[in-house]
Order: sequence, then C-alpha cells, then structure tokens
Amino acid sequence: GQAASPGLTVDHPNLSFGMVPVAPPPTAPEATDDEATMTVTATNVSGAAGTFNLSVTETITDANVTVSVAPTSLTLGAGEQGAFTVTFTADQGAEIQDYEGNIVFSNGSITGHIPYWARVVPQTDAQVLLIDMDMSGGPMALDDYSSYYTDTLDTLGITYDYWDIFVEDFLPTRSVFDQYDRIILFTGD
Repeated sequence: GQAASPGLTVDHPNLSFGMVPVAPPPTAPEATDDEATMTVTATNVSGAAGTFNLSVTETITDANVTVSVAPTSLTLGAGEQGAFTVTFTADQGAEIQDYEGNIVFSNGSITGHIPYWARVVPQTDAQVLLIDMDMSGGPMALDDYSSYYTDTLDTLGITYDYWDIFVEDFLPTRSVFDQYDRIILFTGD
C-alpha cells in the first residue's frame, strides 16, 4: 500500500518560510516584493524509475501571493535523488496573514504532499514598536507623554515605529508584534 511505499521521500517533511515582510500599498517606488525560497531533495524509493509531477495546492490564497515549484517534474531512477525549489513570493499589497497549502507530488499511481506555511508581515526597518496608550488622543484628552519616549529613542539613535491606539483605533495584531524584537507600551498617568 501507499503507506508502506511512499514512492518519494523528501528531506523536508514540511516547509516553513517563517515571516515574509512586504510593503503595504501605497508604497514608495523603491519598495520591492519579497520572497523566500527553499530547496527540497527527493529520493525515489518506489523501486522503479519514474517521473513525479510537482504542483502547488494553495489552501489560503491571495492574488498578491504566489507559490511556485521548479522544476514541475522530476524523473528519477530507482534510488536516485533529485532536487526542486519552492518559492513563496509576496507582492506589495498582500494581505497580512498566514498562508498555507501543499506541494503535491504524483507519478500516476502514488500521490503525496508536503505542507508549507508562511506569515506575511508588514515591512519595517524599525528596531522598536512604540505604542501610545496615554489617552491623549482620546475623548478625555489627557496629557501627551509621547515626546518623552520619542525624544529618548531619537537621542539614543534607536529607530521606531509609532502606534497610537486612538489614531489606529485598536492595538496592533500579533502579526505586527511579531516583526519587532522590542515593544514599548506607555500609558501616561
């Protein structure tokens, strides 16, 4: 049966591309698409020579995200190895979310898959996410403490992205938090 003879074994049973940063629209002309590529080595364990067709099945799709495999087929003798690459490309404007699917291999009688995953996150070069929760922009118009933090970070030469929960109308999502090594949240009085 198929469980006893998978036909093809691979050195990566799953593909995690991790976080793939992308510039959101509208964007500066110098902003570029981002991609991540992984190489998979496959071994024909079917006991006979054969051609394995390779394709992509996307579970979560977006017109601004492309997952491709090259080459699209491997012809291997019994016991032979071959390699293929899987490329995850996020164009500007891709939804900030997780993407998943499968790389499918088939030789007509045997079909298998390798799951893949990637998280598209907003592109940033900042070292810190500075979150303003001092309520100075809210209906109570409390004192604004942001300059204490921005002036200090500027003096130290630390780059930051500024997030005011009253301007944004919510806290950042997990995918935003994930792109920073440091987060400073201040509340004021």
